[in-house]
Amino acid sequence: MQRVLVVEDEALLLQVIKTALSSITGVTIRGARTVADALEEIEIGPPDLLITDLSLPDGSGLQVIERLEHIGRCVPVIIQTGVLSQFRQSLPPNERLVVLEKPISMKELRDQVGVQLGERRGQIAPFGVVDYLQLASFGRRSLLLTVRLADEREGFVSIIEGDVWQAKLDEHVGVDAIATMVTNNLTRVEVNELEATPERREILVPMQVLLLELARLDDESKHLGVDLDPASSGVFAMPKDDDDDDEGGDAGSEGLDWSDLVETDAPSSSSSSSSSFSPTEPEPPREENFMATINQVCEEIVDDVQDAVACGVVDLDTGMLMGVHHTIAYFTQSYLDAVAAAAVDMFRGKNVRRVEKLISKHRGEEITDAFEEIFISSKAVFHFMKLIPGKSAVVVLVTRKTTNQGMGWSSLRMAMDQIIESLP
Repeated sequence: MQRVLVVEDEALLLQVIKTALSSITGVTIRGARTVADALEEIEIGPPDLLITDLSLPDGSGLQVIERLEHIGRCVPVIIQTGVLSQFRQSLPPNERLVVLEKPISMKELRDQVGVQLGERRGQIAPFGVVDYLQLASFGRRSLLLTVRLADEREGFVSIIEGDVWQAKLDEHVGVDAIATMVTNNLTRVEVNELEATPERREILVPMQVLLLELARLDDESKHLGVDLDPASSGVFAMPKDDDDDDEGGDAGSEGLDWSDLVETDAPSSSSSSSSSFSPTEPEPPREENFMATINQVCEEIVDDVQDAVACGVVDLDTGMLMGVHHTIAYFTQSYLDAVAAAAVDMFRGKNVRRVEKLISKHRGEEITDAFEEIFISSKAVFHFMKLIPGKSAVVVLVTRKTTNQGMGWSSLRMAMDQIIESLP
């Protein structure tokens, strides 16, 4: 008899899931509403499959996964979440992990349980650092990951609301530390709730960009069968001095520039830093020019519209911000990422796609990007959203409710040509 553990804090939904899965033959269903209850269930009998929410009253579903990993029980995991990141499909698939967005179809859940229990064969690899970071981004949790390597080194990663803020492993800090963790053998990743917010954010790159680069680095390491040096792998390119042009060529020019990922104090020409990041004057990434232009256009729109507070351009394929300008201090990266994800949902969400299919069937022709402009009025602000013609992107303007709506739309439409010219 195979055992399935369902961890869900909503009592009614937990009961519905247990009832729906009880029809599967040869399976015992156990339920838990908190991390503590789930850990007790694991002590009674480890499951063959874990179904868990990420946001729980006393912690994160990641802590349940971590406990199973710690006792050597590497089982398939089905994540159910109401905050599914828009960049999920752009990440390499994990054979152990299925992510379902709430509201969940019980038929789909039953089918996935059948697949995961039916296909489980032999030894399943444990989750790595990239997997934990990816899951933390789904749950928008504030967590502390303690990473223990096979060579007995220990490092940590601080995550605030789904974004990485700090990381350290020996002399390595920031992205350097995370990349080193990814390319070395692990013994354990321990997950705990973060008790205090770090005073300073050192890693500025959005989580989705970091995950893509780390996944590529991890893949290279596994295929080569050796531990790579992150700084020389070509994935994270250390900025080079102008004097190195003749000798260095273009080596390591691909991937992210360290200066995009880590916030450092600007060093003087004669100073040195104990950190591994001490660039002189890094060459700008290839995307910097168009991003700087988009940032400038967004700033001009905010300046042009009375009581405007923010403007950004969102890539509808990845959910990433391509450029942004805002005047509000508490608009953190996590908040901006959430607004970007919401914009993608409104223009490319599952229900929107369903409507487009119905319209296409009725008209006898394929209809895509049916929604061109969307206006939202909340308690405190207006949101103006406009699809950028010919580009898989949308521009979002946020204003106070004192803004004249006509002026908001007029400014967005007048800026279209300039934005289109700026996009790659």
